[in-house]
Amino acid sequence: MKLKGILDFSLGNFLCLRGFAPMGVLQDISKPDENIQRVPKNERLKEIGEFLKKGEFIFFPEMILCASLNESDKDTDAVTTFYENVKSGKASKVIRFAKGLRLSSVVGHSRQSSDIRAVKFFQVGTLQFDTNKGMEKFRGQYT
Repeated sequence: MKLKGILDFSLGNFLCLRGFAPMGVLQDISKPDENIQRVPKNERLKEIGEFLKKGEFIFFPEMILCASLNESDKDTDAVTTFYENVKSGKASKVIRFAKGLRLSSVVGHSRQSSDIRAVKFFQVGTLQFDTNKGMEKFRGQYT
């Protein structure tokens, strides 16, 4: 499985990969928080399915998938390196984490001094993992 998006920090220090993926993929890789998410009734699921098939007025809110990169002491250096590279605008070759999770990034720069973008650089991150290698599902929450 491969997910791509823009790497950025949210609320100061939370590193985020912001991108798009098909709803079916997000459903397959995420696990709802059972303290919040209720189990929908079959009749409601049918209504939702029919609504989605029509394709009218569809807008999905942003979904946040959370994962901890530091599952053991041996991952600490890799997490620190990746975090510092993103903060300073440096690209990262593939960095490997526990359970087969891999992260990499490339950096894009503004083209001209007259460019109106607020940032001097942006990073595209790639998150790769094998769903058959013990990778737990992401905790999902809609915003």
